[in-house]
Amino acid sequence: MEEEIILGDFHILTRPHEVRMSHWIYAPVVTHRQNGRLLLDLSLSQWDFIEARENSGKLVLYLQPYGQNQHPNRVELLLCPDTDTIILNGQRFPASSAREALHRVC
Repeated sequence: MEEEIILGDFHILTRPHEVRMSHWIYAPVVTHRQNGRLLLDLSLSQWDFIEARENSGKLVLYLQPYGQNQHPNRVELLLCPDTDTIILNGQRFPASSAREALHRVC
């Protein structure tokens, strides 16, 4: 079942998909609430949504790669809609290449 989360200007929809029998990943899709613009789409990816928070017009997403069930393995992704970029481990990437950036950096 899809879950919706509203955080300030952000709408987060988690779209679950089964990766193994009875093991589901809730990958996030983020849109801007004011204009409906798609900001990030990790649907059908290996990245499981953990939590999110808004900070000064930016969205901080906490994700965990499939198969990593321990807290230290989660990743912090900062989504900057004003520049259409994400920040991972201090490195800036275009938001459109988030999947590749997550794979490369993490």
